[in-house]
Amino acid sequence: MKGDISLYKGELDLAENEYRRLAGREEPAAQILALNRLFWLAELQGKFAAAGAQSSAWWEKANKLGQQAWIWSVRFNTAHYELQIGHPEMALTKFQELSDQASEQEDINSQRWELHGKGLAYSAMNRSAEALRVAGELRKITEGGLNKKSVWLYFHLMGSIELKQRNFVLAIENLEKALPLMPFESDIWSAGLQALFFDSLAQSYLEAGQQEKALATYNKITQLTSGRLAWGVIYAKSFYQLGKINEMRGDRAKAIDHYRKFLDLWKNADPNLPEVEDAKKRLAGLTASGVSPKIEKK
Repeated sequence: MKGDISLYKGELDLAENEYRRLAGREEPAAQILALNRLFWLAELQGKFAAAGAQSSAWWEKANKLGQQAWIWSVRFNTAHYELQIGHPEMALTKFQELSDQASEQEDINSQRWELHGKGLAYSAMNRSAEALRVAGELRKITEGGLNKKSVWLYFHLMGSIELKQRNFVLAIENLEKALPLMPFESDIWSAGLQALFFDSLAQSYLEAGQQEKALATYNKITQLTSGRLAWGVIYAKSFYQLGKINEMRGDRAKAIDHYRKFLDLWKNADPNLPEVEDAKKRLAGLTASGVSPKIEKK
């Protein structure tokens, strides 16, 4: 589809125009797809206010049409979006709605996704006991199902919980167990979690002082195709993180390149986002003096 091709090329304005035209078509499937992609485009560019408005329009259309698969997709995507922008309480509410829908339909696969997301939300809220309880439920339902490889979701959740608790060795151990089980990037209709997984692993490596592994893992996020479409915030911030890591390593040229790529993606972002302000400051320091300023790892 032309809109998706434009997105892969980075021609974001062209992609947005294509999707807005698609949203004006009569076919419900075309409208739903267009609203989904407009939501993804807004979050990719750090336009969080616009993404919120777009998610509301997407939800209203899906709810009006009454297709359960579309309703599930909106709930899933917007729940994870709330996690990406630091609103775990709101995410938890949306994951609970997913849970209610999955239970009504007796859909084990959807229940796995819901438990995984709910555990991430609890962990982000520092409610580790509840996160671990949900992780246990996720493992149990996975072991009782047919798709045994989906246990990678459990390992990702456990790794994320350990990362939040700053148990970096255990975080890496769990996430590396998930790595060979993780599915390949899937088609753009699916809920591929590759960017989310690599982000957790890269953060764990970085916090553990393994800069080279963190660098390689963040680079994997920038090379994803369909596996990063639903994770625009993570994708954009991966360039920011690569800039900081290369700055720490003393690679001024690569740091400048990555900061510029991040700022280009978020050039029209909402005002006063801390990553944007920090990247601008770091880039100015690098380009003005030619010497990397001392920085603190965050």
